[in-house]
Amino acid sequence: MEKNSNKTNSVRVLGEVDVLPLLQLLPELMQQWDTDAAINPNKKYSLAQVNHINFRWSNKKSDPVEYFDLPLWEKYRSILLPIMKQAVKPFGYKSGYFPRVMFAKMQPGTIIPEHIDGNTRGWIPHKIHVPIITNPDVAFTIRGVSYNFTKGTAVEVDNSGLHGVKNTGITARIHFIFEYLDGAINKIPQNDLA
Repeated sequence: MEKNSNKTNSVRVLGEVDVLPLLQLLPELMQQWDTDAAINPNKKYSLAQVNHINFRWSNKKSDPVEYFDLPLWEKYRSILLPIMKQAVKPFGYKSGYFPRVMFAKMQPGTIIPEHIDGNTRGWIPHKIHVPIITNPDVAFTIRGVSYNFTKGTAVEVDNSGLHGVKNTGITARIHFIFEYLDGAINKIPQNDLA
């Protein structure tokens, strides 16, 4: 089981990151939305109205958890990893691993119904969101409190509590989303901070 004794119970603002490299990457990835949707069973349920581009994934139903890089990770890791490292600096971990890495797009008028991610019986990774494209009418609700995250601000969200999203704006919402584990307390295949 993945362990995390330092997870927020609401929202933790981690700071500003440079999203220009992500914005410049989006046109190159236009044909990649949901090409590997079969790996995420939630695409049939709470994430049915969300499009994804996955770079890394983990099978959390296996014991131990299986981690794997998807083809796009090797191609784009040199662009993605510096942004991810900058976002997680406030945690101060000496070693760390990013088990899931993706872009998530919500078109105008779409919702993610309230839900709880993963195994609620144990600790789960930090879940980091970095808005790349957003609008003032996107509401991310966690435990009954609504937030509107600003472009380029990395935030950790509590995905172990009831949460959902509504995009009632006229533009898409695209977030860079990744999970983060402290390597000192987890058995993970490598140190992404090295």
